[in-house]
Amino acid sequence: MAEEQSSQIQVKVTFPASPKHPYEAKDSPQTTVGQVLTAAMSHFEVHDDTQFNFVLSYEGERKDPATTIGSLADHSDEIRFTLIKVITSG
Repeated sequence: MAEEQSSQIQVKVTFPASPKHPYEAKDSPQTTVGQVLTAAMSHFEVHDDTQFNFVLSYEGERKDPATTIGSLADHSDEIRFTLIKVITSG
């Protein structure tokens, strides 16, 4: 049981444009950035539309939604993202 718990990664997503507290969860290392993005967007009550979309930034870089949080955390038990609103050109 303790082994299972230690394999969880504490995820925290901040969204500076929102007055809400950060999104926090404990997820498995196999959880994708896309899954975290979906959960964080739900938490902050935002959604993509024709003028903009949302992405997660980790250490100042946008991350591919298919990337697992375990590959980013690199043996850490915590990972922090920032939710960013990106204006779409068109």
